[in-house]
Amino acid sequence: MPARAVETEDDAKNAVWLDLLNPTPQELALAEKLCGQPIPSLEDLSAIESSSRISVRNGAAFLSSPLLRKSGSDFQTMPVGFILTEKRLFTIRFQFYLAFETVAQLVADCVTSAMPPPHTAPERQSAQPPPTEIPPQHDTLLHSGEILVALIEAIVDRLADILESMGNLLDTLSHDIFRARTQQTPIRNVAVWQRNLLQRVGEAGNLCSRMRDTLLGMERIALFLGESRKTASAIPVTGFALCTPRTAPPTPLATAAPEEDGKTTAAYALSGILRARITSVSHDLSSLDAYVSGCETSLG
Repeated sequence: MPARAVETEDDAKNAVWLDLLNPTPQELALAEKLCGQPIPSLEDLSAIESSSRISVRNGAAFLSSPLLRKSGSDFQTMPVGFILTEKRLFTIRFQFYLAFETVAQLVADCVTSAMPPPHTAPERQSAQPPPTEIPPQHDTLLHSGEILVALIEAIVDRLADILESMGNLLDTLSHDIFRARTQQTPIRNVAVWQRNLLQRVGEAGNLCSRMRDTLLGMERIALFLGESRKTASAIPVTGFALCTPRTAPPTPLATAAPEEDGKTTAAYALSGILRARITSVSHDLSSLDAYVSGCETSLG
């Protein structure tokens, strides 16, 4: 089932992921009703304090990070927010990000493949219309935490692509700085050339700084999720492809045992296989951060 607009509570029936893109006041009000908690605004998501970017309220995890994106030859940064509950994932964003569209298509393909074929009745019976809603088994095929992990993986893939573009820009800048210039070049032209190079070096440094902020924000989210424990209610997961065939139902993981103090873990926590995927993402983020450090050293 493809993505659809959610305008009423009935529209959100069986919806595991609600993506708010430049939400209107009416959309925010509906999302808050469905979430049961206030939805952070752009100003809230732009806060730089660590406590504001990662918090837990009433069993839901509120996560946010600045996110760098490439738009043509330009680079833009805008915060994104994630609210992870046991039943739903809410995402709040104010710009188009290809990673979200990619995962949305994966989710749509997953749900479509999970739909049963249209019912065909015998000739002597009245034909029944095909189902128009996601089957009840849908909640065993997709989980909010699984979608969030897939989103983070897709975001990191996009950041790696942006870093590749950054590397190409720095290579070109380095070539322009050290290329030989003729003695006959007028001093005025040399001054213009130097100012241009200084401006490009400053822009490259600013780009590295914004990329580092993005990587730091995503690393904090990955670390938080990686250290989360599974909830007391068993949540089946379906692996990297986001879904499994209806003929092969997912196997629930073992229920988490109580902690030493007798308490169980929070409802938003991830299962073991998803924590393993997040750990792998953390390693990728560390590698990207090291790459940015190398870029900053070359600029220095």
